[in-house]
Amino acid sequence: MKVLHCPTEIAGNMARICRHLKDHYYDSVSMNRLDTGALGYKCDININPQGYNHDYWFKWAVEQDFDIIHYHFPIAGTLLPGFADMAKFREMGKKIVVSYWGSDQRNHEWGIYNRAKFLGYDPPKPFFLNPSLATAQNAVMQYADAVFANMCVPMFLPYLGLIDTDDWLLEEKDRYLRNPVIQREPDKVYFVHSASSEWKKGTHLITEGFKRVQAAGIPAELILVTDTPPEEAKKVYACADYGVEGITVGGHGLFGLELMAWKIPVFCYKTRLGDAIRFDPPTIHIDAGSFADIIREYTEIKLNKSKLYSDMSQESSEYVEAECDIYPWVQDIMDIYDSLLVGAKIKMFNNFPRWIKEVTNIHECLKKEKNPKRSEFYRYLHQNDLIDALNLGAVIDKLWDKRLYVGADE
Repeated sequence: MKVLHCPTEIAGNMARICRHLKDHYYDSVSMNRLDTGALGYKCDININPQGYNHDYWFKWAVEQDFDIIHYHFPIAGTLLPGFADMAKFREMGKKIVVSYWGSDQRNHEWGIYNRAKFLGYDPPKPFFLNPSLATAQNAVMQYADAVFANMCVPMFLPYLGLIDTDDWLLEEKDRYLRNPVIQREPDKVYFVHSASSEWKKGTHLITEGFKRVQAAGIPAELILVTDTPPEEAKKVYACADYGVEGITVGGHGLFGLELMAWKIPVFCYKTRLGDAIRFDPPTIHIDAGSFADIIREYTEIKLNKSKLYSDMSQESSEYVEAECDIYPWVQDIMDIYDSLLVGAKIKMFNNFPRWIKEVTNIHECLKKEKNPKRSEFYRYLHQNDLIDALNLGAVIDKLWDKRLYVGADE
């Protein structure tokens, strides 16, 4: 079986899946056209996005005669403009699988909403889609035989196995600690935060929280990791006592899983939905109101060498191994591939009623000058002076759609 994974690498996921498929003797090729910058994630084929030629690479994919085309992060585009390649591959009898990886499922307003909730505010809920996302998800729904996502798309299969635990063995952490890249002070506790994207992580709210913590005399140090290749970042992670995840998605991401695999407990802003789709992870909830007290409590737990710290560490590691390892998920992917090639239909979770209601509301907003279904989300942010507090600044005009929202420029 020949499988093409394309065209956007997110956090090494595409290459990681391909590597495991090859271990099971699948002829699997990963092709990436996203500039991964300093992070340096590499696939089998890595294309400079500035020189990307749609027609050339689509023709190449056709000539390779893949059985399955597995798309990743489709909102960033596919092999041809307007998802035309999906339609053409379907006409050729190819099977199509799609993996959403985060912000290609939901709009930026949802992350802003979680930031506001973190600060203790209760804004009106924004749309979880926008017109471009709705268009992309509709195209995927028309052509895909199977979809991996978590909640915002019409039909999906949940994805869980984001981490290869063989890449996060404790022996490697111990090796790094024998020659640490950070010289720790014995009377301090160290928290690490991966600030790969301030916009997606809400990093400024975390750094402000730690400034208040340190002003209160709490011996807690924040380590920020930015634009660092994964192998170098691991050396920094190894020196941490705790991890602090982003606050915009209602739970942890791959960074949190990596730390927990190394028995490093993780803090994050948690929601009930976020916990539910992650099978109730042993992460520690933080918000602005409780931030200093929580950091103080867990700093003392570590300094006092409390058994609670070792218990949390063990529970974190066991959770990752039981719920998040890539091996079982790769087996699920292979089963789906095999089923598709014999003509089976893949049964997915049906989120279509909620999704179509959202899309219908969006279309109503686009058609009418005044519509009561427009969200008051941005008006609330302005009325509560949250634009600066959330670090939106000048980018706000690039985010909000006046057809969907009222009050952003009041």
